[in-house]
Amino acid sequence: MADTSPSMWATLLPVVVGGVIGLAGGWIGPWLLERRKEAVEKRKRRAEKFEELVSALYEHKHWLDMLERHWVYGFEEKLTVTPFGKVVAISRVYFPKFDVQILELEKAAIEYEKWMYAAADARVNCKPSIDGLLEIYAPYAQRFRVLIDELGTFAQGEFK
Repeated sequence: MADTSPSMWATLLPVVVGGVIGLAGGWIGPWLLERRKEAVEKRKRRAEKFEELVSALYEHKHWLDMLERHWVYGFEEKLTVTPFGKVVAISRVYFPKFDVQILELEKAAIEYEKWMYAAADARVNCKPSIDGLLEIYAPYAQRFRVLIDELGTFAQGEFK
């Protein structure tokens, strides 16, 4: 007489497979969910830092305008520390691909500042002159515009 009852393995296999699926779902599911949350948070943080970077660039441009009014034209402006350090810090940590453009912008800004100090010296010595303003400001303005355009293009691809 042949034994027609199911084997022990045929009975246990679905139980074992179900247990493995349950354990995997209990461990792997939360792990995957946590990884996705971390990725979303990282992306959100990066977007916030990008916004801070662009804002700091415009703050620096405004700071240079105030510096010019103070040194070149003698306006009483409350001078503060340049926000360019913030630009460099954010770029280095979050967006190093823009380091070269930011360095070039900084070099142009420094040349512009040197011109301002020379113009201030001439004003104080009763020989006010703004000769060379356009020639010295143009490289800064051009680098600023190129960087802002590149940041805009980057944002379109990165944050949409």
